[in-house]
Amino acid sequence: MEIALVLSLLVVAIVLFASEKLSVDVITLLLLSALVLTGLLTPAEAFAGFSSDIIIILGSIFVIGGALRETGMLDVAGGWVFKLADGHARRLLVLLMSAASALSAFMNNTTVTAMLLPAVSGGAHRAKISPSKLLMPLAYASMLGGTCTLIGTSTSAAVSPRAGSLSSRVAAASAGSSCQAMAVRFFIGSSSG
Repeated sequence: MEIALVLSLLVVAIVLFASEKLSVDVITLLLLSALVLTGLLTPAEAFAGFSSDIIIILGSIFVIGGALRETGMLDVAGGWVFKLADGHARRLLVLLMSAASALSAFMNNTTVTAMLLPAVSGGAHRAKISPSKLLMPLAYASMLGGTCTLIGTSTSAAVSPRAGSLSSRVAAASAGSSCQAMAVRFFIGSSSG
């Protein structure tokens, strides 16, 4: 009987998610409340996840990202990148990928990409460069930058308490940094053609 109730709640949640009549956070809290009200979860079980270190870390990352966006710091940083590039496509690519990977090492990579997207698109038009030549490298730099630290991606942050010694953490950062450097080199080489 319990499994039927859980599956029914799951179907209702999926329909609500698909219909987009309510926001995802409201649906999630309603589902959590339904699980408690039906007795499938105790209140302690329902709210245990909110005290998890990973939830606090991810919430903090979103707060930092929102603060950077609202204060206009990302627009200022984007302006500096395009000013430093001085119209040189290769220099712009290196600066953009370096900035995106540095930010995403400490913030959620999807958030970094979304925040940099308007600045990159606008700057590409001002520099008379096709936006597609910058947007794919931006996406890759953001994803690879997240691999340089244990808090750069949500999956890395989730496993960081089990990451072991400092040397294993440094090895992970070294591997991420190496991949990032290879990606920058690849995009610089492909931009010359």
